[in-house]
Amino acid sequence: MKIKLAGLLILFLFLGAGRVRAVLAVAYFTLNPAVQTYEQGSNFSVLVGVNSGGEGILGIDVEGTFDASKLELSSISKVEGAIICTFLECNFTDPTRATFDNSAGTFRVTVPSVGMSPYLAEAGNEDFMRLNFRAKAAGVASVNFTCVTGETTDTNVVNGSALDIVACASNQSGSYTITAVGGNTGAVSTTVPTTAATGSTSTPTSAAQLPETGGVAGTVGMVVFGIVSVLGALMVRWL
Repeated sequence: MKIKLAGLLILFLFLGAGRVRAVLAVAYFTLNPAVQTYEQGSNFSVLVGVNSGGEGILGIDVEGTFDASKLELSSISKVEGAIICTFLECNFTDPTRATFDNSAGTFRVTVPSVGMSPYLAEAGNEDFMRLNFRAKAAGVASVNFTCVTGETTDTNVVNGSALDIVACASNQSGSYTITAVGGNTGAVSTTVPTTAATGSTSTPTSAAQLPETGGVAGTVGMVVFGIVSVLGALMVRWL
């Protein structure tokens, strides 16, 4: 009986330590870029990164939403060279691991550990996944993680003790401005004629003043020439 109680006490202490570590760990997800402007019809990628708060990662779940009226999610792919993907199965071509719905504007990805062996190194703030979008309509589109504290069926970071250590409030959101093709052309063409008209009004005024300045200089020259001539005549008469 004493052995059983001792075993339960050790188990309690172990689980308690795990919970303390879970409270101290602050894992969160990032989007890169978080804010950017793209032209309608263009393709662009948003990188999803994870910071495990120094905890080893046993698995990752990413669930999110995007503005389906302005964005179309073309595919989900792995960030080449991501170290975390050597320990986690970043197989985003597997439909059982990565799914998205362009009608509802949702995506979901499951990234388990290779062989379910805990990733014991610090994940840091590493990008591991690409969301490849097409900008289909003008406006401001948002991308957000679906995350509720205490829930295990949405966005999660599971540590080596099988505890969800994600801090939902720390997850980053994205805001992307989609501009219409040639949207600024009209504004430029309207401004240019106004500037040209203003220039054409001031230019003739300056041009008209130039001959006047030249005429004054000629008049002064003639006066000087006349004075010199008179003085010359007087000197000749004096001699």
